[in-house]
Amino acid sequence: MANAQELADHVARLREEPEHFLSMTTPDLFAMGWPEVETLQLALLQRRFAELRPRVKALDRLATEVGIDAIKTIDDLVPLALPHTMYKSYSALDIENARWERLTKWLSTLSAYDLSNIEVAGAESIEAWLERIEAATPMRPVSSSGTLGKISFLPRGVPEDVAQLEMALRMFEPYGDEPGIDLRDGKTPFICPWPSDSGRQAFINTIDLVRNGVFKGHEDRVYTVGKGYITADELKLASKLRRAEALGESVELTEPEKKIAQLVAERNRALPGRMDMFVDEAIVKLKGQRVLFFGFWTQIFEVARACKQKGVKVEWAADSVIKTGGGTKGFVFPEGWRELIDEVFPFALKELYGMSETTAISIGCSQKRLHPLPWGIKHVVDPDTSEPLPRKGVQSGRLLVHDLLSTSLWPTTLTGDLVTMDWDGGCACGRKGPFFHNEISRLAERNGGDDKITCAKTPQAYERLEEFALNIS
Repeated sequence: MANAQELADHVARLREEPEHFLSMTTPDLFAMGWPEVETLQLALLQRRFAELRPRVKALDRLATEVGIDAIKTIDDLVPLALPHTMYKSYSALDIENARWERLTKWLSTLSAYDLSNIEVAGAESIEAWLERIEAATPMRPVSSSGTLGKISFLPRGVPEDVAQLEMALRMFEPYGDEPGIDLRDGKTPFICPWPSDSGRQAFINTIDLVRNGVFKGHEDRVYTVGKGYITADELKLASKLRRAEALGESVELTEPEKKIAQLVAERNRALPGRMDMFVDEAIVKLKGQRVLFFGFWTQIFEVARACKQKGVKVEWAADSVIKTGGGTKGFVFPEGWRELIDEVFPFALKELYGMSETTAISIGCSQKRLHPLPWGIKHVVDPDTSEPLPRKGVQSGRLLVHDLLSTSLWPTTLTGDLVTMDWDGGCACGRKGPFFHNEISRLAERNGGDDKITCAKTPQAYERLEEFALNIS
């Protein structure tokens, strides 16, 4: 770990070169004093706001609406944060009617890249539309799986992919005496029980980045349950069907949707067989090897259940590591689910907390707390008024995130997560700075399915912002 002078040198360099965060060691990242980090974060935030306001139309519009021309404190981020719903504020009819020009104009309000001269007419699908944008710009959009009939389009780009890969490596590696695995040499089998091995969804995009950035030439060391690419069109159809099911409505599919549904059905029919192959290839045949097992709680449970049913004992090397997070994703676990996971996978298990809106993930520690990487600003606001809460003591509320390494979009988001932050820090694991309590829930669940975000400074600001994005000429 760096000494005091070396840490001061890091901070000085970061003021001029924020990307230096990515070349620092993880112990050094968490050894910097919190007052110095907070001062640094504010300075970098002020610079990023000045750089991105002229380039991101939605940011410029919102800043004008709330009357902020310069950021003076972290609190100024709150009225400038985009609601997490902003990335699905497009017109569903534009998707249904393949009005790609209108969708491109909507997306252009959220992106720092010029999308004005891209030929998108005639694209035959959502995926084809996004591929044309990717071919013409550094944008690399990712999508959510969608819960209310619409998927999101987060216009990340190449700079965010660079930080995302480094973030992934940080969340797997060891810290102090805590277990972990450094994947950088590409030798450790990387096991991820995902139903595909690539795709538009944000989580599998991270797996793609690890495969291409670490395992190039050794892709056979990356194990997933399914194969193939899951497109944005498949995510959109799945979201549409989930919404209809939740509302008890019948749904009529278009001809293109019927073709997609057929492909998805064929993939789903193959999944039981694929799970059998996965258990054989990633568990039985890797007996005695040290592995990294990474997935959502739901996925780890499904693999544990499959092993139990098949009578397979997991006999990886004792220093294998499991990394997980992501909540339940609407899955209802049966009684005893956690005990089953612990029985089948008796290995070190560490939790993570992240989201597609930021590359600054929070890493679980030996004290069962979650420590955010310092290239991301975290803030907590009142969930009912969106007023900023004090950055001291223990505060519970809606989480706001800002990514200091993001340059492709305005990376400030009011999330849908209810968190508790201990700003005073002092964790026994040795990491400096504030941390989250590992008790994170969705505000929509607290509010009976509704998560209406109010803007503290101008109540109608978000409604007008969405209207602006939809009607830009």
